[in-house]
Order: sequence, then structure tokens, then C-alpha cells
Amino acid sequence: TRFEGLESDETLDCNPRALREGYLEALHEYLDRLRRECAKQVVDYALIRTSESLDAALARFISYRNGNAGHR
Repeated sequence: TRFEGLESDETLDCNPRALREGYLEALHEYLDRLRRECAKQVVDYALIRTSESLDAALARFISYRNGNAGHR
């Protein structure tokens, strides 16, 4: 697969299937670190997929906050 830069003429040829495992591992490590740091700072963390509509994500988050407001 050839990836083309959006801001330059550079290209990168690679096999996405070969990169998948390493990418997913790095992503999970990053998300775990982010969750831990949020918890340390008493900051709510919500993973929202780009396929989810913003209004549904916000409604779910607000519902969570309203249900857990007294449990901090």
C-alpha cells in the first residue's frame, strides 16, 4: 500500500497487515497510560469512536456524570 503525504510529495510504501499488531499494541499502551493519568488527576475519561455521533457520545457521558457525581 502506498501512503501519500497531505502536506508534501512524500510517499511511504508498506504492508498495513504487517504493521497492525505493533500499531494496536502501541495504541493500547497509550490509551492505558492516558486512563491512568486521568485517574491520577481525577479527570473523567471517555473513549469515543469517530463512528459514534457526537450527541450520543455526549448524552452517554452526561448520563454517566449525573449517575456518578456523588461517587468521586
